This record gives sequence, C-alpha cells and structure tokens, in this order.
Amino acid sequence: MVQTAQTALCGVCHQLEPRLACWLSLACDALQHNVVPVTHENLSTILGMRRAGITEALNRFGQSGLLRKTRGVLEISNRNKLQSRACVCYRIVSRLIGDQLSGLTPDRHARFVDGQRAADGLSRSHSTLRRLGASQ
Repeated sequence: MVQTAQTALCGVCHQLEPRLACWLSLACDALQHNVVPVTHENLSTILGMRRAGITEALNRFGQSGLLRKTRGVLEISNRNKLQSRACVCYRIVSRLIGDQLSGLTPDRHARFVDGQRAADGLSRSHSTLRRLGASQ
C-alpha cells in the first residue's frame, strides 16, 4: 500500500526523466537483469506520459550512455548512472521492496532518512541472516 502511495506521489511531483529512470531501475531490480522488454507505448501508459516524451527521454538516456534501444527492448548499459538520475522514489520503493523480501519490520522505515540506510541497515541484517542460516 505504501508503494502504491509513493508511486502516485511520484507521478504528481516528479518530471518525466527522473520518473522514467526510477521505473527502469525498479524494473531491472525486479527482473534481476539489465534487459527490460518494454515498448515506448508501454512506458507511456505506465507513466501516464505522452509516447513522444518517452521517446525523447529515452533518446537522451541513450546519448548519455545509460541504455541502448532495440525494438521492444531496452538494455541498460550503466545501472548506477541510471539510478543516480532517478528520483528519490527509487530509493524509497526499492528499500520497501527489500524490506518486504527480507522480512524486515516496518519500524526500520521510520529510521530511513534522505535515502540513507539506518545504522542497522540491510547489510547488517543480511549478514545476520547468513550467520543464522550457516549455524543451522
């Protein structure tokens, strides 16, 4: 539910390019791959933007070395750079998804400030989970 609210807020508050970078970064995370099978038309529907605007933004991303386009497929060339172009919603939503997948409690969200991990963030939680799994 929080993810849906964040996505709606993103659509109202952020410009096309940061939103597009956010969506592509989340798609790569979900697919666990740098190739995203999506058309410009799909992206325009998902983001609620004109198809021509999506094409222009993707062209700028391509010129910046962020991705390569082929018919119906986007290949992300530089994920870190793409993520740096994404709006803050990328960090918020990816953190929410990470917490859900790793079973972390919602109280950790309260300690999330300006996209930074809390002192006892995910890396410590993952190492604790690995230690627990190794001891069984």
